[in-house]
Amino acid sequence: MTSLEDFSSALASWLGDSASVSIALTEHLWHSVEDLRLLVSQRGEIVARSDLSGDWSKLKNTLAEGINLADVIHEGDVAAWRDALLSTDHHSVELRLHTDIDAMPLMSVRAKLRRCDREDDVLGFFVNLRDCTDTVTAQQQLLHQTTHDDLTQLPNRSHLLALMSERLQQLPEGAACAVLFIDLDRFKIINDSLGHSIGDVVLQQASARLRTCLGDDDILARFGGDEFLIGLGVAKSLAQAHEQAEFVAKKILREMAAGFVVESDTLHVTASIGIGVYPEDSATAEGLVQAADIAMYVVKSRGKNGFARHSEAMDKELFVQTRLEQELRGALADESLQVHYQPQISLVDGQVFGVEALARWRHPRLGEVEPAVFLELAQNGGIALAVDAYVQNRALADAAEWQRQGFNVAVSINISPAQIKQANFLDDFQQRLQRAEVAPSMVKAELVETALLDGADDILNKLQGVKALGVELAIDDFGTGYSSLSYLQQFPIDWLKIDKTFVAELKQSGNSVLVDAILAMGKGLGMKLIAEGVEHREQLDYLRNNGCNAVQGFLLAPALAKDELSTLLKQTDFSALIAPEIA
Repeated sequence: MTSLEDFSSALASWLGDSASVSIALTEHLWHSVEDLRLLVSQRGEIVARSDLSGDWSKLKNTLAEGINLADVIHEGDVAAWRDALLSTDHHSVELRLHTDIDAMPLMSVRAKLRRCDREDDVLGFFVNLRDCTDTVTAQQQLLHQTTHDDLTQLPNRSHLLALMSERLQQLPEGAACAVLFIDLDRFKIINDSLGHSIGDVVLQQASARLRTCLGDDDILARFGGDEFLIGLGVAKSLAQAHEQAEFVAKKILREMAAGFVVESDTLHVTASIGIGVYPEDSATAEGLVQAADIAMYVVKSRGKNGFARHSEAMDKELFVQTRLEQELRGALADESLQVHYQPQISLVDGQVFGVEALARWRHPRLGEVEPAVFLELAQNGGIALAVDAYVQNRALADAAEWQRQGFNVAVSINISPAQIKQANFLDDFQQRLQRAEVAPSMVKAELVETALLDGADDILNKLQGVKALGVELAIDDFGTGYSSLSYLQQFPIDWLKIDKTFVAELKQSGNSVLVDAILAMGKGLGMKLIAEGVEHREQLDYLRNNGCNAVQGFLLAPALAKDELSTLLKQTDFSALIAPEIA
């Protein structure tokens, strides 16, 4: 073991003093009010230490001379300490040390090491320890607060989703796992009638009972309000995952059957439980939660106090649609419905000349809801016109902002058949343009074919009015409806949009008959053509080589949020992508 005298010359050289080591050890290098100083051998054994005072006294027996420091370091930090001993010069590492105090068994320190050399030999290290327990504790408390529920101290929704996502990524092939979504029946009645303080006690007791139903690998979280989530451990197969989920669900129902005693009252709360299973219901943590949530509402609709596994049929049930419709109304009211923009690229020069405004809804629990789903909900719920107005107003305002920033990008907004049939459509449309202060030339109105056929004379007058404002007109999803040369000649259409189903055939079957016909029809009528859903290079090349004017699709860019699009407009050039490939 390195002796104290062996450090003499090294310490004296730091101090500029050739005197004995005892002089060196009395200098400020050694003594400190805040820090603890150690001389440690190359193998990590304590050769000497400064006086222990204050909080350092907790290490009185732990850091005795002759003890190897690795023996008193928390096992999770030993590897980092040994790496520090192999360092060539200065090194800093955070460690947890075992103390002599049961109430505080670990002390967090930052260790700074300076190597002591004698000629070509490493004598050991001068180690400065600084207590950072309070800082580390505060950081841990802050992390806990951001990942856990204050009332129950359970992981919160976001933390459970993160843990489940990590678990799903590590699942071996063929494995499965389940998520349980639990809602406490009648809790709202208790909360409203007896007060939140009583309700809080019930939630705490319920969370304690739920814990007793789980195994070591299961994760319990509070979703919010009176809802809880359970992520079960890994199962070897789907069948085993189903069995585990049903076993736990039955156990929970039994636990909840007994009354909750709060002060002098015995309160009865049951549970409705929905089950989602990976991978049959979803491959993502959010998807599993969504599936379990839907199944839970099926249980509620059937009388509560039970459980059900998710099935595809549940997704279409009326009660789910009703609930989503109500939440869609809320999204409109609080303006959480989003508008994204898919770039439209010219096949002549590769420039972004336009964008299509598309509605997006990120549900707070279900994640991204498919546009086809929530637009049908809006239609059935009588709020489709409100959604139209919301999206158009946002899109026109954003277009005006891009115009002020110097971007020559037109925004395409979708006009629904119901909207254009409104008697005051033209006045409303003009007022929207004026409120947004956007140049009409920077706007394109898109309609589906069927919108042109019902009440053709009235629609023609309105579209002529839109054209008179300076707005271009486009037929969306062309070819999927009643494609007639007569009405194409009759209406003042500028653009035909080739539907993505026809574009897909260019890749899947090589069938270009319908695309060729639409291209020929559009060119013959003097209209410009844009193809939707371009996802492969072969599709782009065919369209460019056969006279299509523009494209949009995932090959070039998905629908982007406003800020993301602004970045793309500043930084992205598509000219190389749309150029013909050289064989």
